Amino acid sequence: MRYFFTSLAFISRLPVPQSWQLGPKGDYMRLPRYFWVAGLALGTVNAAIAYGLGWATTPGLTAAVMAGLMIALAGAFHEDGFADVADAFGGYTVEKRFEIMRDSRLGTFGVSALGLLLLVRYAGFVEFTGWGAWALPAFLVLAGGWTRWTAIVMLELLPYVHAPGKGIAKGLKRAGWPLIVLSALLLAALTLLWEPRWLAAFALAQALTLGTCQIFFKRFLGGVNGDCLGASAVLAEILSIICLSALT
Repeated sequence: MRYFFTSLAFISRLPVPQSWQLGPKGDYMRLPRYFWVAGLALGTVNAAIAYGLGWATTPGLTAAVMAGLMIALAGAFHEDGFADVADAFGGYTVEKRFEIMRDSRLGTFGVSALGLLLLVRYAGFVEFTGWGAWALPAFLVLAGGWTRWTAIVMLELLPYVHAPGKGIAKGLKRAGWPLIVLSALLLAALTLLWEPRWLAAFALAQALTLGTCQIFFKRFLGGVNGDCLGASAVLAEILSIICLSALT
Protein backbone atom coordinates (compact mmCIF):
# COMPACT_ATOMS: atom_id res chain seq x y z
CA MET A 1 0.00 0.00 0.00
CA ARG A 2 2.92 2.36 0.57
CA TYR A 3 3.78 2.19 -3.12
CA PHE A 4 0.20 3.10 -4.01
CA PHE A 5 0.05 6.07 -1.64
CA THR A 6 3.48 7.27 -2.75
CA SER A 7 2.38 7.04 -6.39
CA LEU A 8 -0.76 9.00 -5.56
CA ALA A 9 1.32 11.70 -3.89
CA PHE A 10 3.69 11.67 -6.89
CA ILE A 11 1.00 12.32 -9.53
CA SER A 12 -1.27 14.61 -7.50
CA ARG A 13 -1.48 17.28 -4.85
CA LEU A 14 -3.80 15.30 -2.63
CA PRO A 15 -2.77 15.45 1.05
CA VAL A 16 -1.35 11.94 1.47
CA PRO A 17 0.16 11.52 4.97
CA GLN A 18 3.91 11.00 4.91
CA SER A 19 3.57 8.01 7.24
CA TRP A 20 1.60 6.22 4.50
CA GLN A 21 4.36 6.69 1.94
CA LEU A 22 7.69 5.03 1.31
CA GLY A 23 10.53 5.91 3.65
CA PRO A 24 13.95 7.27 2.67
CA LYS A 25 15.16 3.78 1.74
CA GLY A 26 12.13 2.95 -0.41
CA ASP A 27 12.52 1.92 -4.04
CA TYR A 28 10.90 4.99 -5.61
CA MET A 29 11.92 3.86 -9.09
CA ARG A 30 9.24 1.14 -8.98
CA LEU A 31 6.40 3.65 -8.77
CA PRO A 32 5.33 3.55 -12.47
CA ARG A 33 3.70 0.14 -12.06
CA TYR A 34 1.25 1.74 -9.60
CA PHE A 35 0.47 4.90 -11.58
CA TRP A 36 -2.68 3.49 -13.18
CA VAL A 37 -4.15 2.55 -9.78
CA ALA A 38 -3.26 5.98 -8.39
CA GLY A 39 -4.90 7.45 -11.49
CA LEU A 40 -8.11 5.59 -10.70
CA ALA A 41 -8.01 6.97 -7.14
CA LEU A 42 -7.43 10.53 -8.34
CA GLY A 43 -10.18 10.06 -10.91
CA THR A 44 -12.52 8.94 -8.14
CA VAL A 45 -11.87 12.17 -6.24
CA ASN A 46 -12.56 14.16 -9.41
CA ALA A 47 -15.70 12.10 -10.00
CA ALA A 48 -17.09 12.79 -6.52
CA ILE A 49 -16.61 16.52 -6.98
CA ALA A 50 -18.14 16.44 -10.47
CA TYR A 51 -21.17 14.49 -9.23
CA GLY A 52 -21.80 17.04 -6.48
CA LEU A 53 -21.39 19.95 -8.88
CA GLY A 54 -23.75 18.26 -11.32
CA TRP A 55 -26.57 18.52 -8.81
CA ALA A 56 -25.72 22.03 -7.65
CA THR A 57 -24.83 23.90 -10.85
CA THR A 58 -25.41 23.98 -14.59
CA PRO A 59 -23.65 21.57 -17.00
CA GLY A 60 -21.54 24.39 -18.41
CA LEU A 61 -20.35 25.54 -15.00
CA THR A 62 -19.67 21.97 -13.89
CA ALA A 63 -17.57 21.38 -17.01
CA ALA A 64 -15.64 24.64 -16.60
CA VAL A 65 -14.86 24.05 -12.93
CA MET A 66 -13.78 20.45 -13.48
CA ALA A 67 -11.60 21.34 -16.47
CA GLY A 68 -9.57 23.64 -14.24
CA LEU A 69 -9.86 21.73 -10.97
CA MET A 70 -8.32 18.64 -12.54
CA ILE A 71 -5.18 20.67 -13.20
CA ALA A 72 -5.11 21.95 -9.61
CA LEU A 73 -5.61 18.50 -8.02
CA ALA A 74 -2.88 16.99 -10.19
CA GLY A 75 -0.55 19.95 -9.71
CA ALA A 76 -0.47 20.40 -13.51
CA PHE A 77 1.84 17.36 -13.46
CA HIS A 78 0.93 15.97 -16.86
CA GLU A 79 -0.18 19.29 -18.35
CA ASP A 80 3.29 20.69 -17.81
CA GLY A 81 4.81 17.86 -19.82
CA PHE A 82 2.19 18.28 -22.55
CA ALA A 83 3.01 21.98 -22.89
CA ASP A 84 6.78 21.37 -22.84
CA VAL A 85 6.55 18.75 -25.57
CA ALA A 86 4.37 21.06 -27.66
CA ASP A 87 6.94 23.85 -27.31
CA ALA A 88 9.66 21.42 -28.43
CA PHE A 89 7.99 21.38 -31.84
CA GLY A 90 9.87 24.63 -32.46
CA GLY A 91 13.29 22.97 -32.21
CA TYR A 92 15.13 21.89 -35.34
CA THR A 93 17.58 19.54 -33.61
CA VAL A 94 17.31 17.04 -30.77
CA GLU A 95 19.60 19.18 -28.62
CA LYS A 96 17.46 22.27 -29.23
CA ARG A 97 14.27 20.38 -28.40
CA PHE A 98 15.72 19.26 -25.08
CA GLU A 99 16.83 22.82 -24.40
CA ILE A 100 13.30 24.08 -25.05
CA MET A 101 11.81 21.41 -22.79
CA ARG A 102 14.17 22.38 -19.97
CA ASP A 103 13.04 26.01 -20.16
CA SER A 104 10.43 26.72 -17.46
CA ARG A 105 8.83 29.41 -19.61
CA LEU A 106 5.97 28.54 -21.96
CA GLY A 107 6.00 29.43 -25.63
CA THR A 108 3.24 29.83 -28.16
CA PHE A 109 2.98 26.12 -28.92
CA GLY A 110 2.74 25.25 -25.23
CA VAL A 111 0.06 27.83 -24.47
CA SER A 112 -1.90 26.76 -27.55
CA ALA A 113 -1.69 23.11 -26.48
CA LEU A 114 -3.06 23.90 -23.02
CA GLY A 115 -5.82 25.99 -24.60
CA LEU A 116 -6.76 23.04 -26.80
CA LEU A 117 -6.83 20.73 -23.79
CA LEU A 118 -9.15 23.03 -21.84
CA LEU A 119 -11.45 23.50 -24.83
CA VAL A 120 -11.74 19.75 -25.44
CA ARG A 121 -12.28 19.07 -21.75
CA TYR A 122 -14.98 21.70 -21.51
CA ALA A 123 -16.82 20.62 -24.66
CA GLY A 124 -16.55 16.95 -23.77
CA PHE A 125 -17.62 17.40 -20.17
CA VAL A 126 -20.66 19.42 -21.21
CA GLU A 127 -21.65 16.63 -23.58
CA PHE A 128 -21.10 13.93 -20.97
CA THR A 129 -23.37 15.70 -18.47
CA GLY A 130 -26.15 15.36 -21.03
CA TRP A 131 -25.81 11.56 -20.94
CA GLY A 132 -26.87 11.29 -17.31
CA ALA A 133 -25.74 12.23 -13.81
CA TRP A 134 -23.11 9.48 -13.65
CA ALA A 135 -21.61 9.81 -17.15
CA LEU A 136 -19.03 12.50 -16.38
CA PRO A 137 -18.00 10.95 -13.04
CA ALA A 138 -17.61 7.57 -14.75
CA PHE A 139 -15.41 9.11 -17.43
CA LEU A 140 -13.21 10.82 -14.85
CA VAL A 141 -12.61 7.54 -13.01
CA LEU A 142 -11.90 5.50 -16.13
CA ALA A 143 -9.80 8.17 -17.81
CA GLY A 144 -7.76 8.50 -14.62
CA GLY A 145 -6.69 4.89 -14.98
CA TRP A 146 -6.43 4.58 -18.76
CA THR A 147 -4.34 7.71 -19.31
CA ARG A 148 -1.74 6.71 -16.70
CA TRP A 149 -1.69 3.21 -18.17
CA THR A 150 -0.78 4.75 -21.52
CA ALA A 151 2.18 6.55 -19.94
CA ILE A 152 3.39 3.27 -18.41
CA VAL A 153 3.25 1.58 -21.82
CA MET A 154 5.21 4.42 -23.43
CA LEU A 155 7.95 3.93 -20.86
CA GLU A 156 8.00 0.26 -21.81
CA LEU A 157 8.09 0.84 -25.57
CA LEU A 158 10.87 3.39 -25.87
CA PRO A 159 14.24 3.97 -24.18
CA TYR A 160 14.48 6.70 -21.59
CA VAL A 161 16.40 9.73 -22.83
CA HIS A 162 17.70 12.27 -20.36
CA ALA A 163 19.04 15.76 -20.87
CA PRO A 164 21.14 17.38 -18.10
CA GLY A 165 19.10 19.60 -15.82
CA LYS A 166 15.73 17.92 -16.11
CA GLY A 167 15.45 14.28 -15.17
CA ILE A 168 12.74 13.80 -12.55
CA ALA A 169 11.80 10.48 -14.15
CA LYS A 170 15.37 9.32 -14.76
CA GLY A 171 15.92 5.76 -13.61
CA LEU A 172 12.24 4.80 -13.40
CA LYS A 173 11.82 1.04 -13.66
CA ARG A 174 9.51 -0.30 -16.30
CA ALA A 175 6.38 -2.08 -15.17
CA GLY A 176 6.94 -5.09 -17.43
CA TRP A 177 4.53 -6.57 -19.96
CA PRO A 178 2.82 -9.07 -17.62
CA LEU A 179 1.69 -6.25 -15.31
CA ILE A 180 0.79 -4.00 -18.25
CA VAL A 181 -1.44 -6.70 -19.75
CA LEU A 182 -3.03 -7.50 -16.38
CA SER A 183 -3.76 -3.84 -15.67
CA ALA A 184 -5.22 -3.41 -19.17
CA LEU A 185 -7.55 -6.37 -18.56
CA LEU A 186 -8.68 -4.94 -15.22
CA LEU A 187 -9.29 -1.50 -16.75
CA ALA A 188 -11.15 -3.12 -19.65
CA ALA A 189 -13.37 -5.08 -17.24
CA LEU A 190 -14.12 -1.94 -15.25
CA THR A 191 -14.97 -0.05 -18.44
CA LEU A 192 -17.11 -2.91 -19.73
CA LEU A 193 -19.13 -2.92 -16.52
CA TRP A 194 -20.08 0.69 -17.14
CA GLU A 195 -20.78 0.65 -20.88
CA PRO A 196 -19.53 -1.76 -23.59
CA ARG A 197 -19.33 1.02 -26.20
CA TRP A 198 -17.03 2.98 -23.91
CA LEU A 199 -14.52 0.14 -24.00
CA ALA A 200 -14.24 0.45 -27.79
CA ALA A 201 -13.75 4.22 -27.47
CA PHE A 202 -11.07 3.99 -24.79
CA ALA A 203 -9.27 1.18 -26.63
CA LEU A 204 -9.21 3.18 -29.86
CA ALA A 205 -7.99 6.29 -28.05
CA GLN A 206 -5.13 4.47 -26.33
CA ALA A 207 -4.11 2.75 -29.57
CA LEU A 208 -4.03 6.07 -31.44
CA THR A 209 -2.07 7.69 -28.62
CA LEU A 210 0.51 4.92 -28.38
CA GLY A 211 1.01 4.75 -32.14
CA THR A 212 1.33 8.51 -32.56
CA CYS A 213 3.57 9.10 -29.56
CA GLN A 214 5.85 6.17 -30.33
CA ILE A 215 6.54 7.48 -33.83
CA PHE A 216 6.89 11.10 -32.76
CA PHE A 217 9.07 10.60 -29.68
CA LYS A 218 11.36 8.10 -31.40
CA ARG A 219 11.86 10.35 -34.40
CA PHE A 220 12.18 13.71 -32.70
CA LEU A 221 13.79 12.78 -29.35
CA GLY A 222 15.11 9.26 -29.70
CA GLY A 223 13.01 8.04 -26.78
CA VAL A 224 10.91 9.34 -23.91
CA ASN A 225 11.44 11.37 -20.76
CA GLY A 226 9.16 12.57 -17.98
CA ASP A 227 7.62 15.30 -20.13
CA CYS A 228 6.84 12.76 -22.84
CA LEU A 229 5.07 10.49 -20.37
CA GLY A 230 2.92 13.39 -19.17
CA ALA A 231 2.20 14.44 -22.74
CA SER A 232 1.10 10.93 -23.70
CA ALA A 233 -1.32 10.84 -20.75
CA VAL A 234 -2.88 14.16 -21.75
CA LEU A 235 -3.13 13.17 -25.42
CA ALA A 236 -4.81 9.93 -24.36
CA GLU A 237 -7.38 11.96 -22.43
CA ILE A 238 -8.06 14.27 -25.38
CA LEU A 239 -8.48 11.36 -27.79
CA SER A 240 -10.64 9.48 -25.28
CA ILE A 241 -13.05 12.40 -25.12
CA ILE A 242 -13.15 12.64 -28.91
CA CYS A 243 -13.60 8.89 -29.42
CA LEU A 244 -16.35 8.67 -26.80
CA SER A 245 -18.19 11.53 -28.44
CA ALA A 246 -17.82 9.96 -31.88
CA LEU A 247 -18.64 6.35 -31.00
CA THR A 248 -21.37 6.80 -28.37
